[in-house]
Parts: sequence; structure tokens; C-alpha cells
Amino acid sequence: MSEGLNQYVVYSLKRALGETRVLRHQSFQYLQKYQMKVISDLYDQIYFSEFDPSLSPLQLRRQLEKELPADSAGETLEISDVLAITRYGITSAYYVDPDKLVSLTGFFHVPSSYLARIFSDAFWKASTRSAKF
Repeated sequence: MSEGLNQYVVYSLKRALGETRVLRHQSFQYLQKYQMKVISDLYDQIYFSEFDPSLSPLQLRRQLEKELPADSAGETLEISDVLAITRYGITSAYYVDPDKLVSLTGFFHVPSSYLARIFSDAFWKASTRSAKF
């Protein structure tokens, strides 16, 4: 399996948002305890690059913890960052926890207003079709 996109993206909590201050450098367990969600709206992309797909997510994390490349907006990978890895075209997101990477679902989400518009458009089209017989 050698086809497809192989890249990673590092996301860091937005510094301009005051509400992200309490989330910065917190463990995933802390976020769960206080029912806080890890969603892309609270993060800025600070770096992306292609990578060797034979590296495991943990190996990539260890490499980035030492030092991010010079052209990144950050210095190192930190607790509360998100590492998104696209391997062979399939993307997985991981929360950087103190001692592990936590697999995330829903980090990349479609805004609910967008979904509501799609469903209402689909409902309208379906109802108009059934009314034309």
C-alpha cells in the first residue's frame, strides 16, 4: 500500500481565545472530567509536512517533541496539541497527552448549521419530488 497522501499536521490551542487558557497543557482525563471537547475550532494549525508512513504515530510524536522544524509556528509538540496524521489518504487525529496519544473522534467536524441546511435542502427536494406526481 504505497499510494495516497502521507502527511501530518500539528494543531495548537488558539492563544487569542481566552477560553483556551484553561485547556492549555491539560491531560485528556482532565478534559473528560470537566466534559470539555477537543474540536478544531479551538486550534490553529502551526505546522504541516509530508512524512514517512512507516513511522508510527508514537515515533512521530517523539520526533516532534524534541523539536518542531524551524519553519513551524511553535517550538515543540506540547501537551494539549493535536497531531493529525494522514496515512495513505486516511486521516486520524490524536490528542497529545502526557504519556500517550489519545485517538480523537469528531476533531474535524461539520458545523451544525451546515448540516441543518443540507438536511433541510434534502427534505425540501424530497417533498417537492413527491408532490409532483
